[in-house]
Amino acid sequence: MNRVVIIFLMVLQAAQLLAQQPLPKLQSTLKKSLDKVETYIDSSTVKNMDLVYVEEPERPWAVELRTDANETTMKMHNDFDFADGTHGGINSTSSNGFSMSLGAWVGYRGYGFGWSKELTGGDGSTFSLSASGRSYGVNFRIRSYNSNMPEFMTSTENPIRVRSLFLDGYYLFNSKRFSYAAAYDQSLIQRLSAGTPLVGAMYHHSRVNYTDGSNWDWAYYMRGVSKVKFTQVSVGAGYAYNWVPAHGWLFSILAMPMLTFYNRTSLYYDNTVAETPTEEYTTPNKLTWNFNARAAVVYNWPRFYLRVYGYFNRFNYGTDDVWGHLYDWKVYAALGFRF
Repeated sequence: MNRVVIIFLMVLQAAQLLAQQPLPKLQSTLKKSLDKVETYIDSSTVKNMDLVYVEEPERPWAVELRTDANETTMKMHNDFDFADGTHGGINSTSSNGFSMSLGAWVGYRGYGFGWSKELTGGDGSTFSLSASGRSYGVNFRIRSYNSNMPEFMTSTENPIRVRSLFLDGYYLFNSKRFSYAAAYDQSLIQRLSAGTPLVGAMYHHSRVNYTDGSNWDWAYYMRGVSKVKFTQVSVGAGYAYNWVPAHGWLFSILAMPMLTFYNRTSLYYDNTVAETPTEEYTTPNKLTWNFNARAAVVYNWPRFYLRVYGYFNRFNYGTDDVWGHLYDWKVYAALGFRF
């Protein structure tokens, strides 16, 4: 984490000088600052690592073309009482379906960003930032799509809008021999098999919007719920293992159950379709759990690499009356070029 702070301060200093000095000096100062950042990253990437187990590629930059299959599914259950005193419930599901997307990623020594656009399944996109160092990995992504595959009494004319933000990070205890970067961005290469216990944290915020007029029947039978927002913070512990069966190959798996200690759900009601006691209700905090898993298969050439990678997240949300699950998974193939 200190490495990230130092890099940020260097960049901030360069930006301040940029606003104070003439252009030629600014260009020189900015170049020197960027050179310092690169030198620091290069010198610290494999610091204190066992180079028998981990190798640093000679070329620091990488760009990759990605194609993936993905699906995000939200399930919601609503309990209610009928006028005669009997109790009932109704289930609903919205999803982007089995979707394919195409995108790209570019990075330097484990720091990079990517963007992908869905080609089928829901007019969505994903923007991501990632950073992987010697003993940590951090991922940030914003995911949006329109669910054109609702499962309910009738099909909607206009899709349900879903927006999600994810931020997760990991700390590795055996960072001397195990490399997270070797499995998930190829800024390092694992030469011999190694595993590590790890701890992690995750922030998750999603919005699901049913407010389009054509979705009136959905909102009506969900007791007037027209929009749902939920925010969660989780911590967990797990294990990761990099298996190297032959030169150039890597099989990696990471599994981590997580405790969600902050879990708030906001329900927004539309009184035009159902009689509700309030227009907005935020649930009390409710402890729950989720699960985070990752896996990758990698093959490295001197300048190219091929990676097949996937992740799975399961989130629980809601109250005693309105509750549900969000399932989020993606499997993609990436062809990368180092330069």
